[in-house]
Order: sequence, then structure tokens, then C-alpha cells
Amino acid sequence: MKVRNIRIAMSVLIAVLLFLPVNLVLAADPITIGAPLSTAFLYGWDAERGMRLAIEEINAAGGVKVGDTKRPFNIEVIDTRDLEPVKALNYYYEGLKYNFDDADIHRRVGLLNYRIGNIDESITAYMTALNIDSTLTNVKSALQSLNDLKEMEKTEVGKGFLQVSQIALKSKEEAERVLDMLNSGAHFGALAYRYSLDNITRETGGRLPFIDPENTDYVFIDIVKNMRAGTVSGVLQSGGMYFILKRIYLVSIMTL
Repeated sequence: MKVRNIRIAMSVLIAVLLFLPVNLVLAADPITIGAPLSTAFLYGWDAERGMRLAIEEINAAGGVKVGDTKRPFNIEVIDTRDLEPVKALNYYYEGLKYNFDDADIHRRVGLLNYRIGNIDESITAYMTALNIDSTLTNVKSALQSLNDLKEMEKTEVGKGFLQVSQIALKSKEEAERVLDMLNSGAHFGALAYRYSLDNITRETGGRLPFIDPENTDYVFIDIVKNMRAGTVSGVLQSGGMYFILKRIYLVSIMTL
């Protein structure tokens, strides 16, 4: 489906470039085309790259003729951010003001909260969805999994184990940029979902499995042990990658 959307976007762009009417009134040179894309995801990058290649090819041939003048093209990419969990969550929360009895909206809220590591909020949303529609078997399964997770949390916390979330990045510059966003109040789980290169932990807000404080195999164990609950580390480096950690503060252990 995503590949098909890219092809459609490319086809539309090429059609615009090749068949632009000659009597089009332009206020600037070059002609700028806006491209709204979700640049945080691979298919957004691919679409942008394809559009830029098409424009480079047309510009290399002299551009497009408008009246008696040939003009080159320029592309301005706008990040729509339409697949970011926090933005989508805000949209669904707004929808609940008018459709609180919509079980599917609560289900979506539960899923998105899970993706950014808000486990308690996810449980609440799933419970509400089931109270509205008890036939949602997929929600029942998700709720049971979260219930099991909370039971495991109680066990691991009782053992004195630690838990952190992480954002894994490829360059120090990118890590520092993400850290600046965190220091400005951005949600850790949302940034993990958007930027982290760890495809496993990014789906749960960057959460790592519980860590035994005596496990010296974990390279950042001494740093984690000295972090206060709820705090965020600076930029850390290991194995050619850069990491930002957050010590998870388990405010409450919910049981259902």
C-alpha cells in the first residue's frame, strides 16, 4: 500500500512538471513545488528522493517552458508528521470529546499510548473500549498482555531490578538535537518512536527489558544505577552508536 502511494505521488508530480500550462502566472523564479511528506518514515524518504531526482532530470534539460521563458523547478518538503503517535493521540483525544462512546477511538488511544510507553494510559483506554464493546477480541488480548506485563513489573521491581528506555541514534549531532528536544519538554517515548534506530524498543517508547543491577554486561549499568527515577542521561556512546537513556519511574503497578 505504501509503495502504491509513492508511485501515485510520483505520477502526480511528473504530470504537474510535464504538463504545466504555459499561461501559468509565476511570482518567483524558480518554480517551487510543495511536497507534504511524512519524512520520519522510510517511504517518505523514498518519495522525496524520487521527486528530487525527477526535478534534477527536468532541470538538467532546461526546465519547463512558461510563455517564452524556461524556468527550473525547486521542491520544498514539508514534514506532515501525520504518523507520530503524540500528534495522532491529540487528534483522537479531541475526538473523544464528541464521541466518547466510540470503542474504536479508545482502542486506537490504547495502541498509541502503548507505542510511546504509556502503559497505564493504554490499559485504561483498552478497558474503556471493552466496557463499550465487549466483543473486541483483539482488545481483550492486548489488555491481557498488558496485565501480564504489569504482573512482571511487580515481580522485577520486587527483585530490585531496574528499567530504562533508550533512543539509539547514528550520530552525535543527531543525538544532541534529540536531547535538546527532550530538554525542551518533548515526550521521550514519542521521540524514541520517531528517531530511534532500535526497531524493537522503539515500538514501546524505547523500553528495554528489566536490568539486574549486578549485570556488568550492560555497558551503561553504572550510569543507570546512579540515575534518579524519571531523569534523562546525556548523550552516551557505545559500539559506534549514540544513546540517550531515561530511568523509568514506575509510579504505580496497576492490577486488573
